[in-house]
Amino acid sequence: KKGAITLKERYEVMTDKLSEALDLLTIIAESSRLITFMETSVENMEIQIEGSILVEAIPQSKKPVCEPMAGFFAGFLTELLQSKYSIVEVSCQAQGHDKCIFKIKKEVK
Repeated sequence: KKGAITLKERYEVMTDKLSEALDLLTIIAESSRLITFMETSVENMEIQIEGSILVEAIPQSKKPVCEPMAGFFAGFLTELLQSKYSIVEVSCQAQGHDKCIFKIKKEVK
């Protein structure tokens, strides 16, 4: 959330398009080295990542371990787009999957 506030206030970055917000989120996440690769799909309402620092810390788990990133992603999108978004991790590399996959849902008021 704080990153989105900074982009809006300091750099006057504004958008109401999910695709543009996801592009910004990808740049931030990859450049911060939280992850090594991020791909998004507005059509599937999905974020896919590889190389999460959380998976590096917990390489094997029965449950997804990247849920804190889901909170970061949701806060960023909610603040930047001024609409409530929830994001849930549905599969994780720590569970043996090829990628961590997060589902995006726009909340209805």
